[in-house]
Amino acid sequence: MDAETKALLTIWGMELVQKLLAKATRNKNIYEIVSKELSKVGVERNWKQCQDCIKNLLAKYRKTSLRSKENQLCHYHSAQIKSSYPSNSFDYS
Repeated sequence: MDAETKALLTIWGMELVQKLLAKATRNKNIYEIVSKELSKVGVERNWKQCQDCIKNLLAKYRKTSLRSKENQLCHYHSAQIKSSYPSNSFDYS
């Protein structure tokens, strides 16, 4: 993860920002705060770029998280199925 993304996530994850986002129906003003905080650490992005980046990161996280859960479930069912049959039932050599 690059320094810019780390800084964005750190600011976005601040308790104040999260509280504001939880209460807001429109969040442009909140992402303007995020943008201003980023500029303090040398990253120049407008509010829309910050919002889009967070949306993309959340989408990737959810996709990865869902895939991980599916894989865990698949491995669990696979183990359950294999344990129900004799060990040589799945030997295709």
